[in-house]
Amino acid sequence: MDRLIELLNEYNRTVLKWTDTWKLKDSIDNPWTKYISLSSVWAWKIYLWIISREYWFIEWLVDNDKIDLSKLYHDMRLEFGDYYWLLMQLSISDTPIDDLILYLK
Repeated sequence: MDRLIELLNEYNRTVLKWTDTWKLKDSIDNPWTKYISLSSVWAWKIYLWIISREYWFIEWLVDNDKIDLSKLYHDMRLEFGDYYWLLMQLSISDTPIDDLILYLK
């Protein structure tokens, strides 16, 4: 999770030119649970935003060699391309943030 936060902040600084930073916080409901927050955006929206096509974070990860592509299915990657295949994998996953963390280098 720390690596994901680091990459999100790098993306914000270099691409979006944002001064806000992503942070890992303890959950209000359960102190044993962590969630990602950015300013006042609700935690559940963050997860959807990070993996969305609108934010372009996934494409940036692929384009900047931040994803271990050997962990993705090779035959389908060739048909669709790395970015779209990763986006498809995350969109059908029950745990997209956990999967994204697994794919990070």
